[in-house]
Amino acid sequence: MKINIDMMGDRRVAFALLMVSYVFLLSIPLVDVPLNEDSMASLPIKIFLSENRLEFVPFMSFTYFAQFAYGLAFAGIFGFSFANLQLATIVLSGLTVTAFYFLLRRYVGKTESALGALLLLTNPIFINYSHSFASDLHALFYIVLATYFGARAVETNSNRHLFMCVLASTAGFYVRQYSIAILGGVFLYYILVQRKNLTAKKFAIMTVIPSIAVIAWLYWAFFVSPRIVLDIYHTPGLGLTQLANVSRSLFFMSLFFLPFGPAVLANIKTVFARVDRRAFWVGGAAVGISIAWLAQRAITGKYLLYGVSVINQKGIGNIGILGRDARAPIFPEMLWIPIVAMSLVCLFYLAVTVYNNRKDAKTLPLIFIALAYLVATDISRLTIDRYFIAMMIPLTPLLMRELSKMRNYRLLLGGALVLMAVWGWYGTYEHVTINKVGWDATQELVRNGVDVQAIDGSVDFNVFYSTCTTQKVFCELNYACVPEKTECDYTLTFIPDDDVVTSRDYFSPFGNKRGTLYVVRANE
Repeated sequence: MKINIDMMGDRRVAFALLMVSYVFLLSIPLVDVPLNEDSMASLPIKIFLSENRLEFVPFMSFTYFAQFAYGLAFAGIFGFSFANLQLATIVLSGLTVTAFYFLLRRYVGKTESALGALLLLTNPIFINYSHSFASDLHALFYIVLATYFGARAVETNSNRHLFMCVLASTAGFYVRQYSIAILGGVFLYYILVQRKNLTAKKFAIMTVIPSIAVIAWLYWAFFVSPRIVLDIYHTPGLGLTQLANVSRSLFFMSLFFLPFGPAVLANIKTVFARVDRRAFWVGGAAVGISIAWLAQRAITGKYLLYGVSVINQKGIGNIGILGRDARAPIFPEMLWIPIVAMSLVCLFYLAVTVYNNRKDAKTLPLIFIALAYLVATDISRLTIDRYFIAMMIPLTPLLMRELSKMRNYRLLLGGALVLMAVWGWYGTYEHVTINKVGWDATQELVRNGVDVQAIDGSVDFNVFYSTCTTQKVFCELNYACVPEKTECDYTLTFIPDDDVVTSRDYFSPFGNKRGTLYVVRANE
């Protein structure tokens, strides 16, 4: 039976998207092992439930407080386990997709809004981080809400919506600090475009609560539970550093809009019909800056075009297992040639679309929000690929509006979304499987009497249980230093040697063997 989305009510479409999200995400099994940064994010919850006291990991301090509160409520009802916390994130992920649909509906029709929401759901990073208790998806939920209410506030001149934007962005700040940049974009829009509407009441709404939140966070971070706020990775950089950050950011951003590529190429004449000389130079500059970073990667021999094993040919997510470079790829490396080419096409289309909407009163607030977020992440040097999934929120409405004017865009975009969903689903399945196998192998050593502090396992395991890998773990988490040689008795690797203690195979969702994870005796 053919379903006409345009004939359905918004609430029915949103509910259908919610159900599709949960069925799709839950088709990948939950596992009671830490994935990505689950140990750091979940330890304060475990301590509070078992010992009734508040204690954050120094590395995260007060950073994850809103996430901690949500996870604590969920674990308090259903019990503490990594699987339950993964389920908590999946619940929030479905709500994020639904909220994104309502944001899109302010700019495009129901079918286009549904496709835009599915663009988020089928993104490989979204799928992967939905199966963890890492902060990325929790922050994204508040970013969607803040963008929605911020856009409504400037459009309707509503103090109530502005207040909701402040609450959402402030809550997001207590998950990931860059989330407050969304409010910054709204604030800049009022100053530069709607200064006559910037009343004293609006100014107070946008400054008082965020200021209190930031001061409280700084006090906690520096005096209550000190952490490295300005470390080697997050120290603001200027000059050539920012140029490098911008070029890398543009390329990563283009990967998130990859599914638009087939429709853009099929309607290339329509695209260029809207490209005047200035728009062409804007799009060309964006592509040129991105190519400069790609060329630098090639010159230095770093051909793999991803940040920290999030979008790559071997899997999706921070695998965190030693010897991961020896693991067989899911997709041939040659596949990255058309991916890069298509991404650059999407980047050109994105830059031209933003330029052409620079005077559109309805979409201009979204551009301010996107630019504020881009500046905040680049200045703070948060230029890992996964951080730019948030750019999908303000920019997708612009792209969907332009795409809806093209021929066969629904078929072409829908087909691309299916391919992305397969990529993300399969990669996440393997990511979950490998972490489960590695955790089981580690626990087997412990059951056989091996001291946990003598095992070099996954990053999550090392952070809390192993003392022989401190320097390595610091480098893994900061991505900015060369790890020292570890001194552990046992280690996990994909590379076998003569001192193999045990091994475990991992399999694809189709039952075929994908590879083997070995436990080796590292030091004799």
